[in-house]
Amino acid sequence: MGIRVLIGADEIAAALPPLACRIEAAFTGEAPVCTIVLLEGARPFARDLLRLLPGRFTAHPLKVSSYGNGRQSSGSLQWHDRPPEVKGRQVLLLDDVLDSGLTLSTVSSALLAAGAESVRSAVAVEKKGIARTGGFRADFHLFRLGGGFLVGYGMDCAGRCRELPFIGLKEK
Repeated sequence: MGIRVLIGADEIAAALPPLACRIEAAFTGEAPVCTIVLLEGARPFARDLLRLLPGRFTAHPLKVSSYGNGRQSSGSLQWHDRPPEVKGRQVLLLDDVLDSGLTLSTVSSALLAAGAESVRSAVAVEKKGIARTGGFRADFHLFRLGGGFLVGYGMDCAGRCRELPFIGLKEK
């Protein structure tokens, strides 16, 4: 059982500044942007991205999960924390990977229901060719990749491989 590197650390680092520019341009005004970091997976992506965004993008961690220790979504979202106050605020939601769309779709809907002015999402990886909950799509992505079980750069397999500095494909 091995890991094949798909995107190296240097490639990730080179892709971040253009993404930060696109995100910054999408958020109008001077008001602070509530940036919600979905834990644990989005932590490396958020750390790197937020260093490139202006100080008005303030980070707030939110722990939710749908995978547990498996390789497939359980089909339901577990909330481990309460989201920050978002009423009347622009929100940037950060996650490691957009796969089924369950997590991002559910959290986005909850934030809008809580009165967020807008919710945009950014992911390190958007998987191509996958049917998603309600057709959900990320507003921003660092990379688009095909199927397979991804690890590294925050993505894990039962809590392992999350710390790898690259994005890899877990081989059987």
